[in-house]
Amino acid sequence: MPENKRKSKRLELNVNIALDRIDNDVSDSVSVQMIPVRVLDLSKDGIGFITNRQLDMDSFYNTEIEIWTKEHIKTVIKIIRVQKIDANIYRYGGIFLGLSDSDRFKIEVYQIVDENENGEIEEEI
Repeated sequence: MPENKRKSKRLELNVNIALDRIDNDVSDSVSVQMIPVRVLDLSKDGIGFITNRQLDMDSFYNTEIEIWTKEHIKTVIKIIRVQKIDANIYRYGGIFLGLSDSDRFKIEVYQIVDENENGEIEEEI
C-alpha cells in the first residue's frame, strides 16, 4: 500500500471558485485575470482542484472558498502539485498560506463531524 504523505485528511467539497494570481509581474490591474476552478477536496492545510488552465508550480493565488457551512474563507494558495489528467484538464494541489486560525478550526470541526457521521473514527490500539 502506498504511503500517505498528507498531513491532514482531505474532505470532499464540490464548489467553484476563482483564483487571482498575485505573484506575477503585471502591474496593470486591468490585466488581472480570474481563473475559474472546480474544487474537489479540502483540508485544514490545503486544497485539490481541477481547471482547464495551465498554472505554474510555486505560483500564488488569492481566493475565497465557500465551505460546507456556507461560510466563506479567504486565503492564499501556493501550487505544489500538478497532474495533467486529460488534453485540457489539469489537477492541482495547493497549500494554504495565511489561513486564519479560526478558518482552520472551522475546517477541523467539520472534519470531526464528517468522521462521526460516516463512522470513520479509528480507535487507538
